[in-house]
Amino acid sequence: MKSFVLLALAACSGLSSPPEPRVSVLVRSQGGCFASITPDEPIAPELGVVGTCADDAPPIWLAGIDQLEVVVDYGPDVDFAANTHAPPPTIVVTVDNAPSATPVSVGAEQRDGSRAYFIATFRAPATPSPDARVSAEVVPGFSAIVPDVFTIELPEVAVFLDECTLGMPCNLAGGVGDVHATLSVPGDQPETIAVSTFVDGVAQGATIPDVITQPAASYLSTGSAAIPVPIAPAGSTFTIAAQLGAAPPTTYSTTLVAPQISAVLSCGDSCALAPGDPVGLSIIAPAGIAATQAIVDTSLDGVPQLVAAPVALVPGVENAIGSLALTTPAKGSWQITATVAGYPSNAIVTSVP
Repeated sequence: MKSFVLLALAACSGLSSPPEPRVSVLVRSQGGCFASITPDEPIAPELGVVGTCADDAPPIWLAGIDQLEVVVDYGPDVDFAANTHAPPPTIVVTVDNAPSATPVSVGAEQRDGSRAYFIATFRAPATPSPDARVSAEVVPGFSAIVPDVFTIELPEVAVFLDECTLGMPCNLAGGVGDVHATLSVPGDQPETIAVSTFVDGVAQGATIPDVITQPAASYLSTGSAAIPVPIAPAGSTFTIAAQLGAAPPTTYSTTLVAPQISAVLSCGDSCALAPGDPVGLSIIAPAGIAATQAIVDTSLDGVPQLVAAPVALVPGVENAIGSLALTTPAKGSWQITATVAGYPSNAIVTSVP
């Protein structure tokens, strides 16, 4: 180390101020290259550092996710003989003026002739802060503090629903099947995302397993979840929230609409029923509906006849169907209605002579 100091001082002769290492900080982009976040301290082109982006990036780190690269260039004024090894720098990352515990890996010495440089890497600290800084010290008197101040932000989750078009209103049939969410965060490592749901702002009790993302293309880590569509009144707002750690949740809101529920008599649209005639009633609901039964009510001239009669729904590939045997009442206006999970069917009204 003493020989290095002597070399450095010798190289300083004739300079108005002692040399200091040139420190450039870069962040990995979604394209996989490293973009500079210290535009006033670009990497010297003659070093030939590969894997960098042409454009600069904002001075923002995503907590616990972003990969940072620090290029420490000892500069053209500090020469090293071919048989001399340059001492590696010590990289210090501070958050809110305190040293961070984030590990920093310093790579092997690299050379451009007699000029030495090192490349160090670390992952952004997990603590959000408006004041993160980087410094490099080689030996006392040969060090540099990057003047740029960086911001550490908590990452947010991107949420896309297969059944919805991004940017367009999305309607989902209440109580029917699942909505399929794709969740993604920047980075190249698995992340655990908590998923919760709300109807008109009220948290739902159903437990949805955490989503474990996996690294995919374009520096994204993605995962998916099948989320049951709840039973709620038509017009309700169904919201899916996805949250990574302490970051603010990302929400995606949809509108619940009534599923198509049909009620038909076995005699079809042209029933000619007489009092006492047997007739079958079929209730048809969408396949995948969460409800397991329908409720049937009948009335004659407005007077209730059959009240809240349960009818089991048999699930099928295309529909869930329930059947009920009825007896035609005495003459008058006979009305039949069915509901499934509170969603009404069409009303059947037939005149019994």
